[in-house]
Amino acid sequence: MMWRNRFWWRNTVLRIVPDYQLVAAVSLLLAGAFLLGVPKSTLRNHSADYITSYLPAAEGILAGRGPVDESGDALTHHPPGYAFMLSGMFFLGNLLKCDRLQVVRWANAVFFALSSMLLFLIVARHFSLRVAWPTVLLFVMYPINYYMLTQPNAELPFMVALFGAVLCFLECTRNSETVWPALVLGACMASVLYLRAIALFLPFLAAVGIFFSAGPASIRQRLRACALVLFATAVLLLPWQLWVYYKAGETILLSSAAGGSVADGLTLADRDLEALSLPADVRDLVEENRSIRELGSFDAPAQFLWQLRIRPLTVFKFAGLKAVYCWFLTHSGRHEQQLAVLNFFYLTLALLGLWQISKKKGKVFPTASVVTGVVLIIYFWALAFLVMPIFRYLAPVMGLLFIFVSVPILSAWHKCVPASLSVDPLL
Repeated sequence: MMWRNRFWWRNTVLRIVPDYQLVAAVSLLLAGAFLLGVPKSTLRNHSADYITSYLPAAEGILAGRGPVDESGDALTHHPPGYAFMLSGMFFLGNLLKCDRLQVVRWANAVFFALSSMLLFLIVARHFSLRVAWPTVLLFVMYPINYYMLTQPNAELPFMVALFGAVLCFLECTRNSETVWPALVLGACMASVLYLRAIALFLPFLAAVGIFFSAGPASIRQRLRACALVLFATAVLLLPWQLWVYYKAGETILLSSAAGGSVADGLTLADRDLEALSLPADVRDLVEENRSIRELGSFDAPAQFLWQLRIRPLTVFKFAGLKAVYCWFLTHSGRHEQQLAVLNFFYLTLALLGLWQISKKKGKVFPTASVVTGVVLIIYFWALAFLVMPIFRYLAPVMGLLFIFVSVPILSAWHKCVPASLSVDPLL
């Protein structure tokens, strides 16, 4: 009897507080405890984007000039969403007469709690409640999330928008017969794009996903839902595009940095090549790219195709290294070895979990949910591979990876404890 009532406390708590609210509250408490306990010396800003783009744009918004830099030019290097968020945080900091960055960090704690709650809802509603708890536990224990709490970056707000969009998408696949789910999904997609340009192709992927996984909906209803998603996204992005055209005199889709980002990927930006321990032929390839770029006429696609034609083996080796670097390289070069060990451990468990799920052939979790998680992870991995291969671009989808990590963990737990105390997640 004692064993059967082992989790009485959880059932008692959940009668008072709904499970998703409990997740948000605990996440917020953990984030708050971290911010209160972390030494002040570790709270330094490591974000170059904050200094060069977001800070001037936020101050421009507060001054009534809009998201512009110090020279008055429109913010085109990044989408404006985070600059507007920062301006609100700065206004609150000025109102409370406290440090602006302190307000940003506590806002990050709220975003972290919302991300945890949305991840829980995604897994509980569209995978399994049994998998939701360990997924969220892995997410709130992930050390990179706590590093992001201290930085004025767009990752945590972007995570909230992304998980919200994923939840709306999965709900839309269940109910595409009506108009509102598609419109709400389009609004969520617009919020994602206003925060990070790397999500540029997600609305199109969402439309394709709805068309092929919309359940009992007719072809006409599916096409209407796809069109509404794209329409709502475009309408909400239009004001920003018009403002940029008015200020800059040209059409810039979310970010003007796309070409430079691809060039950064072929030259590894300003990373020390010796520290990366590249093979000699790959190092020569990257140094050649850097030399050509310094001349000022660097066409990244053309350079890649030319090198692929004359040195295919070296290019393939470089591509393989970039694919691996995406999971642990950082802008600052700090803690990369520890990050590599941690992330590749999780990747191994996630692949094991996908293999266990595939053996059940769709009988465990809805196929649309599994495919959505896998496609998003691959999408952000591919985009990080095309530009500068740093883990920052993959961090927002680690919560989705933890869904698949949880499956082998729960299966092992089921085998190690009495049957009355656990349930196999694959049953």
